[in-house]
Amino acid sequence: MQPDELRYRYRKLLSTDPVAEQDARYLIDPEEPPARLELRDELDRLFAQRPELGRVVLASGSTDLGVVYPSVLPGADPGSRSAPAGDSGMMGLPGQAHYSLLYFRCPVCPDPVTQAAVFLLDGLPPVCRKEKTHGRTLRIDQ
Repeated sequence: MQPDELRYRYRKLLSTDPVAEQDARYLIDPEEPPARLELRDELDRLFAQRPELGRVVLASGSTDLGVVYPSVLPGADPGSRSAPAGDSGMMGLPGQAHYSLLYFRCPVCPDPVTQAAVFLLDGLPPVCRKEKTHGRTLRIDQ
């Protein structure tokens, strides 16, 4: 199989993150590549045996196909691995974090609880968690 065909075959496993020279490589045979589920199981075993690996590069011969993180594999337990240095709160997930937390408080509650959200489902602030009859919360700066 050609590299583009392999990238397509393993697209659910591969991140678009750039490959680093120091990354470990996992070689597959382009003439007899494993099925995606078989490869997932093999990589899951590799990460279980070598927990210091935060990611590996899937390669076919001398061609790098992409980066694989243990968090995309079934059976991987992200909580059992510590996040790599400089992970910026992504806990091993591929890519960069691009989000801001939004904070809200109920204007009616005498002792309001601060609620945080990453996104709003309907574009409106959430309803008070303590008492739904209080209605929508107000956004606050934190």
